[in-house]
Amino acid sequence: MPVRNERAFKKQKYYIVIKICLVFLLFFGILFVFYKSGNYIVQAVTKKFINFDIATQGTVQDHIFTTGVIIQEENVYYAPTNGKLENTVKDFTRVRANTKLGYFIKNGSRTPLDASVTGIFTKNTDGLECFFSSVDIRSVSQKIFDHNVNMEDNFANIYYKNDPVFKIVNNLKPHKILIKIPESKIDTLDKGSRIRVIHDDIDYGIAVVEEIHKGSNAFMLLKMSGFFENLVNKRYFDVELVYNQYTGYIIPNNALIEKNGEIGLYCIRGERTRFVPVEIIQKNDNVLVVDGLRTNDMYITNPNVYLRIKK
Repeated sequence: MPVRNERAFKKQKYYIVIKICLVFLLFFGILFVFYKSGNYIVQAVTKKFINFDIATQGTVQDHIFTTGVIIQEENVYYAPTNGKLENTVKDFTRVRANTKLGYFIKNGSRTPLDASVTGIFTKNTDGLECFFSSVDIRSVSQKIFDHNVNMEDNFANIYYKNDPVFKIVNNLKPHKILIKIPESKIDTLDKGSRIRVIHDDIDYGIAVVEEIHKGSNAFMLLKMSGFFENLVNKRYFDVELVYNQYTGYIIPNNALIEKNGEIGLYCIRGERTRFVPVEIIQKNDNVLVVDGLRTNDMYITNPNVYLRIKK
């Protein structure tokens, strides 16, 4: 083959190789564009339909919002006959035993009344004093909480035989509260449990479960941290009980999912979405306290949507 023809052949062969390389480059370039576009589309769909949150540590507590029954040591004076009270001390006065409280008057005859015990004097009675003088928690029923208490003042001070006239409340003994336990909270309480008592935004400190009865009708008796004068004339009162503190990562219930027999969450770690098993410390209302995450882990709050998109 002449040298000139050989050179032309090599040159033509060189151009063919270059063209093939350019075709391959163009082909892979188009594939790369489609790949990137697909990634962008997936990311856009993910951002639009999949929700994320950041794992942060916190503390939750058990709460009970209920009605409590005040129990206190009460010494009641009953009218010996029809008559009228002429008291010489005011309501909520602290009196000592043998203090002159006034007179019970009948047909002009005045019988002196002395305090039989030391405590706080009040004319407000509700008829439940005798029942709560000794509480057997095993015999307590819902009827106690349905009782209609009438504690209106008797301004005329006129009484009939055996009517409760006044009572003296022992202010040296701590108050107690009878509580009906909601079914969902029975397993979170035991004798000796320490519970914070809140009423009308007033914190009454820590009370201790003195007695507890678990069953179809569960009740407990709380011993408060002391005696509170503002509760003397209350029998039923709305109360918030706060107890049991749990610390961990706080997540919503719907973020949890089961995979291969394990409970966990889908977390974004690096550039990958990974299933991270967790241990449930406590369930509380609509949130969970869990262990097994890292601070600032980004997790998916709607994993079922994520799994459908992933397919």
